[in-house]
Amino acid sequence: MSHKKRYVLVGTGGRASMYTKALVVDYHAVAELVALCDNNPGRTRFYADQARQHGVEIATYLDNDFEWMIAECRPDIVIVTSKDCTHDDYICRAMELGCDVITEKPMTMNEEKCQRILDTRKKTGRKCRVTFSYRYAPPATQLKDLLMSGIIGEVRSIDFHWLLNTSHGADYFRRWHRQKANSGGLQVHKATYHVDLYLANESYDGYHRDHCVFSQDIDIVDTLHAIVSYQNGVQMSYSLHAFMP
Repeated sequence: MSHKKRYVLVGTGGRASMYTKALVVDYHAVAELVALCDNNPGRTRFYADQARQHGVEIATYLDNDFEWMIAECRPDIVIVTSKDCTHDDYICRAMELGCDVITEKPMTMNEEKCQRILDTRKKTGRKCRVTFSYRYAPPATQLKDLLMSGIIGEVRSIDFHWLLNTSHGADYFRRWHRQKANSGGLQVHKATYHVDLYLANESYDGYHRDHCVFSQDIDIVDTLHAIVSYQNGVQMSYSLHAFMP
């Protein structure tokens, strides 16, 4: 019988659901989710209860017990789906403790944190994979195939605009992404989908997901533009708008 890869997951917000379902249900024959870690016990309990419905028992830990979780559970791989600002800490600690890592995008928020991860990966010899699920969506894959086929000739310039409607875009101004210290702003985080797990668990850590989108506390921008020059000579004009009707 082949050895099941052992996984633990840190950061049990909505994004974690993609991994918990895959490990508990879809790939349970070859993978084992053994523990969950978060500063909010309501959210870890939510996913543990879901797993129990499929006959799988998962241990739960608070975030300050992260290293104790690694010692007790001996995972092969740590999955990081926490706030963007904490990615580098969990990624580096996991690799230093002998684990490979799978992390949600963005890998981290800035150059300093990125260099820390790269240096730790080199020092430990562990692997760190960053997930970009939308990159493999059928429309994006088809577009990539068409461009690489040469059917339109050599690409010399790109004009790309990402328009988020008020339902999707405003969500980033309600939750933790609304402050650069957490997310680095939309120019770092980019659009993702989340499942709302937060209302029933606000009492544990005081985090309120649904803030006012017009608050003066917000310090990320809702419109951004960039002109990018690639090393191969391609020029790109890029914009993101997070408030389109």
